[in-house]
Amino acid sequence: MTEKQPKRSGNKAAYLPAFLAGVSIFLAGVVLIQMAQKATLDAQRNRVLRESSVVRAKLEGEILANANLVRGLTASIITEPDMNQDRFVQLASHLFKDGDLLRNIAAAPNFVISMMYPLKGNEQALGLNYLTIKDQAAAAEMAKKT
Repeated sequence: MTEKQPKRSGNKAAYLPAFLAGVSIFLAGVVLIQMAQKATLDAQRNRVLRESSVVRAKLEGEILANANLVRGLTASIITEPDMNQDRFVQLASHLFKDGDLLRNIAAAPNFVISMMYPLKGNEQALGLNYLTIKDQAAAAEMAKKT
């Protein structure tokens, strides 16, 4: 004989509010996690931007300082058109005292390198004519104009 199973009482609709509340809480949690991740990412971006701005400002300062020193050397060469290598070394050596951004510097009147600092290790550059180097001729002309 088979025994009748008791009928389950309850309405499935009674669970709907609890189900919707659970889904809502889950979705709210997902949104909060995404907002927290975005806030963390924004904070990291802002930190990197601040740090890179400081580095940029320092680098710009160094470049501008060196450019101004080179302008001063250029003015000396213009006022002393017959400058020789010894005099060039005397002036150019001052560009290298405070910083380590410059590695060498050359003077190339009429686009031909005739003076170099430091000379050691750069001797082969003396006599180089920028206009005979296809890749550098246009850049050398532009540098002279600007």
